[in-house]
Amino acid sequence: MIAHRGASAAAPENTVAAFLEAARQGADAVELDVRRTRDGVLVVAHDATWARTTDAAELLPDRAPWRVEDLTLAEVRRLDAGSWAGPEFAGQRVPTLAETLEVLRPTGLHALVELKAPDRHTVPLVVRDLVATRLVPGRVTVQSFDAGAVRLLRQELPSVRVGVLFRRVSRSRVREVAGWADLVNVHHAWLHRGLVEEADAHGLACYAWTVNQPGAVRRLLGLGVDGLVTDRPAEIRRAAARVPA
Repeated sequence: MIAHRGASAAAPENTVAAFLEAARQGADAVELDVRRTRDGVLVVAHDATWARTTDAAELLPDRAPWRVEDLTLAEVRRLDAGSWAGPEFAGQRVPTLAETLEVLRPTGLHALVELKAPDRHTVPLVVRDLVATRLVPGRVTVQSFDAGAVRLLRQELPSVRVGVLFRRVSRSRVREVAGWADLVNVHHAWLHRGLVEEADAHGLACYAWTVNQPGAVRRLLGLGVDGLVTDRPAEIRRAAARVPA
């Protein structure tokens, strides 16, 4: 069970609060997104701008549209990333990738790190952070819709698992990425038995994203998927437990 941006139905997405809530809800892993700041630090953020998930518009009114790549880490540190989700989360800050990996270390949670809009600087920064944190091999998987970026990461850091995200994918494309990737992560609506079997036959794990309806769980587990990405890990875990083995 992979908590999408942490347990994001219960806590503000991509914050430490959401990651710790994922652990409390019994998730096996957390999915998180990373982008690069202006001064070259990977921070945890899904959107291209800070407008939706922080108080950037109020705090930095002259910096619209508040693109992640336009602000320095020092400026990002000032943002409140929790209040939009409720007063109980006021003061949650935007974590860096390195900080997040350290937070996850004692929880035992696996990290599924998505590279958002990677450029030529992204992979070296990921390598730097992963090497610096000295994580146990197998505890981190890096994925992206940009297959070229994660393939380069695999070349630069062979010990790190890598995956490719797809909304919809053909069996032939699955075979192509099987030569170097460890998993494919596909939108749940487009998954079918033939695709899952193709992945399995070529040694790829197959995940489904983003599964928030308990009614979808029986079908997906019946297909043989290896992981469910969800905003609601506790609820989806309960639904999975009701599916006969």
